[in-house]
Amino acid sequence: MEINLSPELQAKLDRMALQQDATLNRWCMKQSSVWWDTTNGLSAKSKKGLAQVESGQVLEHEEVAARMEKLITQNSAGSDATSLDLGSGRGLRKHRELSLRKNTRKCRRA
Repeated sequence: MEINLSPELQAKLDRMALQQDATLNRWCMKQSSVWWDTTNGLSAKSKKGLAQVESGQVLEHEEVAARMEKLITQNSAGSDATSLDLGSGRGLRKHRELSLRKNTRKCRRA
């Protein structure tokens, strides 16, 4: 297979491959494989979800909110919610959990 790239895109891809200590061909093959696996995985999950909806296997809003609240509570037990390191994945997840908890409480009051 051959792909024609603009000089700018070619330079970007060359830099990415160099940063990962790979040839451009090897880097592109790896990225293509990752993309394929991700796309097929999402497609399979989407099809499974649609099949569940069609068969009537759905959750009510309240049950989804209760499950989410339970997960948030379990994940945040014993942690200091006031100190968030937003530069790390863990801190960002914690930030999202706290935001979700606030929004869930607002919805319950309404």
